[in-house]
Order: sequence, then C-alpha cells, then structure tokens
Amino acid sequence: MSVAQAGAMTIAVADCHSPPKTAPGPLPAATACPAPAVDTDAWIRVSDSAGVAYRLPPTFVERPDTTGAYRRWDGADGRPVVQIGFLRSPEHWLSLRRVPALGMHEMSECIDSIPAREMLVQTWRMAGGAFRGGRRLDTYEVLALIPIEPGLTLLLYGGGPEREAQILLLAAARTVRVTVP
Repeated sequence: MSVAQAGAMTIAVADCHSPPKTAPGPLPAATACPAPAVDTDAWIRVSDSAGVAYRLPPTFVERPDTTGAYRRWDGADGRPVVQIGFLRSPEHWLSLRRVPALGMHEMSECIDSIPAREMLVQTWRMAGGAFRGGRRLDTYEVLALIPIEPGLTLLLYGGGPEREAQILLLAAARTVRVTVP
C-alpha cells in the first residue's frame, strides 16, 4: 500500500465516523400549566353577543369559518389558527377532552381557572408531514374547554407550526371572560 492510498483510507475512515449532518429535531410541546408569562394587555379585545370576550395578538385576523360553528382567527401568514365557539353535548365537559392518539407527543393537561370559571387546558405536539426547506413541520396544539352551563361548553382550539404559536394560544385561553350567568 502506498502512502497516498493509506492517506485516502484514513480520510475515508474519518468521514465514516463524522456525525451525520441533520437538522435539529422539533422542540417539545409547551406544558398546559402554569400559564405562560405573556403580556396580553396590548392585544386586541374581541367580544361577541354570546357573552364571551377574549384577547388575541394584534396580528390575528378573523376569517370566515366554513362550518359557521366557530369564530376563526388566523395569525400572520395564516399561522397560527385558533377557533372559538360552543359545543353542545349531554356529556360532562371534561369528557370532551382529547385523548392521546398516535402521533401526539408531550401531551399535558391541567385544570386551571379564569374569573368565575374552571377550564381544562391541554397541549400536545402532533407529528407533521409537511416539509418546508427540508424541515418537517409538526403542529403545536392547544385545547381549552370552559363549562358555561350543563350541556354547553366553550371551546378554544388551535395550533401552529412553531412552539411559540402554542405559547400565544395558551396565553389567549387565559384571557377568556364569560359574562353569561
């Protein structure tokens, strides 16, 4: 074996032991509780005739909901998305929670409170299949359920491709105020 061949072999071996060049993995989901420390004072105030008020970041724009059941708000560039509306169900409001499913990661939940109401808050990261620039985009989701009366529950549900979207939606859930008895 010549010196040149030995040098080539050394380089080849060194390349075999180099760590693979991959993009970093997705961040874990934010936890449902405690509430994130986000200043929501400058956010837009939204209220409706159903006696519900909440705040959203100023970049959010209301979009038509094709089902007509919820108010839909999209953030900058259409991400994140949040839907707010009522669920009618004879089931107890806690039974309306999401159960862990295939593809859901770092799911957490807690019972928290807003003025005069309890609420169930859940978060998770849903493994995605969308790719942008060679990067897999997971969805960071939030579900908040607030009982209004027996058989009527307020739902706040949304998510986006970045963990920061989840943190914003967790803060938005804590701004909900219900003025119906």
